[in-house]
Amino acid sequence: MRNVSSIDQYVRNHEHGPCNGFVIDILTRWSSTFHMWKRLIHYQEIIKSVFIHKFPSINGKQRSYLAKVYIDHENWDLLQALQDVLEPLEFATRSLSGKHYATLALAYTTINILRFGLKPKKNIQNI
Repeated sequence: MRNVSSIDQYVRNHEHGPCNGFVIDILTRWSSTFHMWKRLIHYQEIIKSVFIHKFPSINGKQRSYLAKVYIDHENWDLLQALQDVLEPLEFATRSLSGKHYATLALAYTTINILRFGLKPKKNIQNI
C-alpha cells in the first residue's frame, strides 16, 4: 500500500507516534530485522489503532490489504519471542564489531554469554 497520506498523517499526529519512524528490513544486514521488529513492538499500540481507525480516504482494495496484514495477539507474542531470542545475538554482533578497541579478548566472554542466554529455561514447557 503506497501513498496513503491519511494513514501517514494519523500516525504522525498520534500522541504515541514514532519520533524516528519505522525501520525497514535490509536483506544484507540481519540486525535490521531485529531493529525492525523491536521498533514494531515498541509502537504496537499505534499500529493496532491504525487497524481499528476508519479512514474515509482509503478504498476497498486498500482496506482489504490492511485486513490481510493485521497482526493478531498470537503474532505479537511471536514477534516478542523472536526479539527476545535475537537480542543477545545483536548485542554480541555489536560487541564483536568494535572499531576502536580490540575485540578478540571479548570473543570468549561473548560466546559464553550467548551459550548461557540461549539455553532453554528449565521451567518452560515444550510448545
